[in-house]
Amino acid sequence: MPGRDGINKIVASRRDAINSIMKYALVIFSFLICSSCASPGQVSVNTPQNLVRQYPIEYSASATVRSEVEGAWKSFCSEKALSFTAPEFDSITSTPLSLPQSLSGKVLLTGRKQIASELELRESLRSFIQKNSFLLFSDHDFETTGLGNLTLVSFSRESRRKPVLETDVYHAVYHQTSYNYPIENGYGVLRLSMTANGLLMQVNSRLIPRYNLPEQTLLPASEIIDKILGNEYQISLPNGQRLSITPGGKDEASLKGLVIYPKPAGQRLAIHLAYVVRVGKGKSWSVFVDALTGENLGAKPDFNY
Repeated sequence: MPGRDGINKIVASRRDAINSIMKYALVIFSFLICSSCASPGQVSVNTPQNLVRQYPIEYSASATVRSEVEGAWKSFCSEKALSFTAPEFDSITSTPLSLPQSLSGKVLLTGRKQIASELELRESLRSFIQKNSFLLFSDHDFETTGLGNLTLVSFSRESRRKPVLETDVYHAVYHQTSYNYPIENGYGVLRLSMTANGLLMQVNSRLIPRYNLPEQTLLPASEIIDKILGNEYQISLPNGQRLSITPGGKDEASLKGLVIYPKPAGQRLAIHLAYVVRVGKGKSWSVFVDALTGENLGAKPDFNY
């Protein structure tokens, strides 16, 4: 039999062991509680970047990013010997939506101010994007920048007349390709306009940061179609008219694939991985449903209106 001192040591040792187990259990319990505290409409997912991360991933407006972007535009104007007037910026991503009148037509992109070939004009735009990516992308932390993440999908002259005049305007449209899927809801697009003699006329950037989105827990297609039946989807046109559709049966719906669906809310941009469901007979609509949570995100007509 151990003596009193030996018994006390055994009791103390067991007490320390129990305390260690309780502390460990408390840490695990706290971790589980935090993991389950996603805000409504969000789920917790495991990613290589973080053990637990909220989905959908939200990009928040940043005063620091806005200040850096404005500083980049000031430097750009200074290099071109132009007085600075801030472009109109997207309120969340701080990408430029339009140039002010004081900058439109003042920046020469080609080597000389004379009519250039379409090939020369396209190359001058490539060079402008490459050299001034921070003006257009605003956030370098998500590997968004660079021509490798853009594809030129159209380049056209506004006027059809011949011969080409110096003041004729060309429009270039680039699509962002840094995600595995197309980007919807008006995002992931860069539009640039320039004259035939090389002057930059307008900039509109709806490019977004790059995130790794989870694809391991997608809802089955049958569930997605069930979630849209009976829901009314509508949009408001610029003239005030409203268009709407209410899918009534599965024979009216077909799954078309996955897209990235950025959805703004206040000063945040939620990045969703979404299914596209084609609905309607004749004039169809595309309905977007979150591929992980089943949330109805929005819809758009597939026809001109």
